[in-house]
Amino acid sequence: MSWIKKNKILILLVIIFLLLNNLPYLIGAYKTIKNHDLIYNGSTIQNQGDYFVYLSMIEMGAQDHLIMKNLYNHESQIPIFLSPQWYPIGQFSKLSGLDTVISYHIFRILSALLFISVVWWWLKKIFDTYKKQLLALTAVLFANGLGTFFMNTFPNTDLVPTNFWMPESITFLSMSQYPVAVFSPALILLIFGLFIKACEENNRLSLWFASLTALFLALVHPYDAFTITAVLSTWVIINLFFHKKYIRQLFWIYFALGLIALYYFLIFSIDQAAAELNKQNIVNSRNILEYVFGLGLVSVFSVAAAVLVLKKKLYTNNYLLLLTIWALLGWLLVYLPVNFNRRLANGWHIALTITTMFFLFWWYKENKYIRHASIIAIFSFLLLFDSFTYINTASLRINENYENKFFYTRQTKEIYQFIKSETKKDSIILTRGLDGNVLPAFTGQTVYVGHSIQTWKAADKNKEVIELWTSQEDISTWLGSNGIDYIFASREYIPEFYDIKWLATEDYIEVIVDNDNFIFYEVKK
Repeated sequence: MSWIKKNKILILLVIIFLLLNNLPYLIGAYKTIKNHDLIYNGSTIQNQGDYFVYLSMIEMGAQDHLIMKNLYNHESQIPIFLSPQWYPIGQFSKLSGLDTVISYHIFRILSALLFISVVWWWLKKIFDTYKKQLLALTAVLFANGLGTFFMNTFPNTDLVPTNFWMPESITFLSMSQYPVAVFSPALILLIFGLFIKACEENNRLSLWFASLTALFLALVHPYDAFTITAVLSTWVIINLFFHKKYIRQLFWIYFALGLIALYYFLIFSIDQAAAELNKQNIVNSRNILEYVFGLGLVSVFSVAAAVLVLKKKLYTNNYLLLLTIWALLGWLLVYLPVNFNRRLANGWHIALTITTMFFLFWWYKENKYIRHASIIAIFSFLLLFDSFTYINTASLRINENYENKFFYTRQTKEIYQFIKSETKKDSIILTRGLDGNVLPAFTGQTVYVGHSIQTWKAADKNKEVIELWTSQEDISTWLGSNGIDYIFASREYIPEFYDIKWLATEDYIEVIVDNDNFIFYEVKK
């Protein structure tokens, strides 16, 4: 009770953050309760396609698969991806009887609490007063960019600030994403903190924890391995100038990450479907100005903080030094010559924001005459506007079911449950578009085409499916050669829905469902 009383402002801040960060989801849930015919699918306005991929892996976890396959590639029939991040959520859903969507959000919120705990631990290593720690935590949780102001000022520009389309660039946005997006930056910070502790105190236990955590994180989110090695290597090299040798400790981090690198090398070498997925998983950074305005004022003040740390010789605080390194090195990481450099922004915003707050606290102390008006204005401007704009936009779009993306009917749920329970194990279902994106999430079955990245050559396959199932020509040979077991389409998501019904008259097709809303046929073998 004494801890709660002492930290009541901290607890209140966390509660406010969780409520605001989850407000769009809460609105979707409320609308489901209010209208019994509508079911909220649990997604938000960013990365919706990816959301259903995550649900598909949770569904596989609920079906007792620890090693999973890609349900969006019909050629990927061998379970090959070890998925300790999704299996527990699926098992929780299975054992508790809760829907996979609810389980997903429970683990996302639990991950957010882990994230806040790790950040709070870091802030206590850098800021000497409780008030500064609270303000810095508020900044980390709510700080956003200047995307709205930029787009209103330059409405005809081709540039789009990253906080409009890249959730991992802003902590507030990443906290509203899938559980791995929430706990991965927390684990990056934890690895960094444990490594510093291991080096400063010659603590072997901390080093082992750091190495094992790095191994786990690289397994579930391999892009973070680049951030971990780059930042820690730079920190170790800088410490050599202070005659502190931490090469031995760094070796164990490299060893752990090397094991995971070998694992993925073997996967991509052995499994053709995985190799194809890796080839087209291209998520590149764009114009640097998109980062500058997407990150907002922290992109400027973090550089000022680096100058301050160097000028005042504040680098003796290893925690502050490491965050300063990360804040600066991030600009190089997001433009590394790899086809996924955008992913290397994960967690970077934390370093930018904490170093920014360090600079602002110093500026506040040094500029007594202008400090009140300027600091309060900058602080408010830095924190609030785009985060609240996002909350408002996401809430309105979900409430209005914008583009018919956020809710499905009881009848749709029934057909999903029927497909899940009545289809043969490891079936391949011919569908496309949004139906293909959603179906694996609720059935755990493989589709011919569904997700733009997870499906090899998805755009070509979508066109191919339209041509084939509306052709009114015998496609039995094609269905057999591709191992198709079933055909599914909904009127809601398939524009050519009525042009597919000719298949019901073919002798190689057995009609299971054929009404005004759904088509579900079995291909006779």
